[in-house]
Amino acid sequence: MRIGELADLAGVTVRTVRYYHQKDVLPEPARRANGYREYTVDHLVALVRIRWLTRSGLSLAQAGAIVTDPVEASTDAVLDEVDEALRLRIVALADQRRRLAEARSGRHLGLSSLAAALSTKPADIPISTLYAHLHTDQGQADRLTEALRRPEVRSALIAAQARFDAVDESTPEEELDRLEEEMRGLAAELVRDVPTVVERHSHLLLELAERDLNAGQRALLRRLA
Repeated sequence: MRIGELADLAGVTVRTVRYYHQKDVLPEPARRANGYREYTVDHLVALVRIRWLTRSGLSLAQAGAIVTDPVEASTDAVLDEVDEALRLRIVALADQRRRLAEARSGRHLGLSSLAAALSTKPADIPISTLYAHLHTDQGQADRLTEALRRPEVRSALIAAQARFDAVDESTPEEELDRLEEEMRGLAAELVRDVPTVVERHSHLLLELAERDLNAGQRALLRRLA
């Protein structure tokens, strides 16, 4: 049979057959006197098996080796390697689905769970995103996220944020003292799951946090820092 008929019977394109030849996973028949290559049923079987093996998770090279020399190549080690790779892909896909579900339920696409829990308004997203990224202890981050989601903590956080947003250069010192005490008390409830931030990271966070603040807010933030 000609290459077109072979490809059609195997359910692939002629380009795919030629690609398999280039990768040395499918034997290429010699040209006949008329200049055409004549494929046999053995080529068809090999092509069908290669397709089945690659769809089972094997690489093209692994599939070609098994089809070429099944005794030598189809070892448990190869199959174990493929199985482990598939397991890791499943884990990664499950994690992607979990993140997507969290984003959908909380309407915070593109944010981690911790970044979303830290944000009380859209303007919080940059600093929350960076802080969550620098929080590398996943177990600790998960506990902090859970704590921030508690209704009483969430309410206190939103209320403190609203009062902080109202601070300006004319805010009385007494109000600043009360707000500082309130925010320190809120932080104390979460201190077990708040990581120690290295100086370099602290500067980055402070720079980002101060970017859109007025002078009064920056002064209060530095008192808290």
